[in-house]
Amino acid sequence: MITGKDKRSLQVLEDLQDGLSVTAAAAKHALSLDQTKRLSRYRSILHAAEKQLSRFALDAVKSQGLRVLYIADLFKTGDWVGLEEVLAACDENTTRDNLKRLVQALVEKRERVQAFQEEAERSIMCLEEQTQQLAAKEDEYQRLKSKIEASLSEFDRYDPDIKAFIIEHVGIVGGPVLSQKACR
Repeated sequence: MITGKDKRSLQVLEDLQDGLSVTAAAAKHALSLDQTKRLSRYRSILHAAEKQLSRFALDAVKSQGLRVLYIADLFKTGDWVGLEEVLAACDENTTRDNLKRLVQALVEKRERVQAFQEEAERSIMCLEEQTQQLAAKEDEYQRLKSKIEASLSEFDRYDPDIKAFIIEHVGIVGGPVLSQKACR
């Protein structure tokens, strides 16, 4: 049985690496053309893995042998981060079905992360709007405070105790100073 890790597979991979054609390698090792093509695809995956993946992930690719062809789409798209994540969950006992499930779990995780990220961005935009509104209100309050302080400045000539008494018992309505009794 050709697994990508057995002695015969390793010989075919070495011949393909040395430049032997797929057809010639199949004839030389008495394999079907389909088996040799799969080994050639596996060799391409190994070559890409050596360039792009960590040592741990490369070891996981080698331990999977031809089963790694079930995640070949991740190699085709150059999803190295996804491959690292999937291969981190693999060991020698990982089955083809498990590899398919791991890829599906990766897709689902990315969808959840994307949804969370979109929600976080919406929340940030909402908070930024609230910050702008609060800043506008703060500016309005500062303007009103300045206006009130200007209106009360005429009481600065009095002693602080008298000023407090007058402010407590006198109201400022539309500019002129009126007593509370006059406002009623």
